[in-house]
Amino acid sequence: MVLETGPATLADLRPNLGRPRSLLGQAIQSFLLAYQVEGKTPKTLDRLRRTLEDFKKLDPIRPPKVPRKVVQVFTREHIERLLSLCPPVNLLIARNRAILLMLLGTGLRRFELARLELEDVDLAHECVKVMGKGQKERRVYLARAIIRALLGYIAFRKDNKPCLWVSEEGRPLESNGIRLAVYRLQKRAGIQGVRISSHTFRHTFAVNALRAGISLRHLQAIGG
Repeated sequence: MVLETGPATLADLRPNLGRPRSLLGQAIQSFLLAYQVEGKTPKTLDRLRRTLEDFKKLDPIRPPKVPRKVVQVFTREHIERLLSLCPPVNLLIARNRAILLMLLGTGLRRFELARLELEDVDLAHECVKVMGKGQKERRVYLARAIIRALLGYIAFRKDNKPCLWVSEEGRPLESNGIRLAVYRLQKRAGIQGVRISSHTFRHTFAVNALRAGISLRHLQAIGG
């Protein structure tokens, strides 16, 4: 059976409701594929699928596979350009350097990074205690470069606040403040074609970790 795309398609299906479900399921699959070829978004395709399933309480219909958009990662040049803007010469710049290295070297989510307190950083064991999704606690290893950056940043601190990150005014730096700091660095570095987000940092960390030989299971444990 050939289905034509367009408003009449649903009406054309009504006389066929008495046919075996498998045949109707194939017809609807073809219908969805035709819409995919027309360039309909995954959200639209899924809405159509659910509507058709409710229409006749059909067996679950497998939606057409939609290729996932490839997440771009930071290149070595990108990273060098970002870090070159952060020589540890004052509180703000040293903090930004430590934030960049933490994002690149730990794969932490931005909200996880923002929640960290000074007591969460275990310098003796070179790790940090992270409270992730679902309030699940994990420990993440810190490379020597990250530890040096943290010590350089903390040396500029003149306050007694428990939070790890503070603003230039000495107030706790929240997740949105971290996002804004990194966004400004991206603009200054002139990086284009790569989205500056915590997801991009996590993806870059994962790619580099796998290239370094870390197992997928270990990587999943680190990422939480």
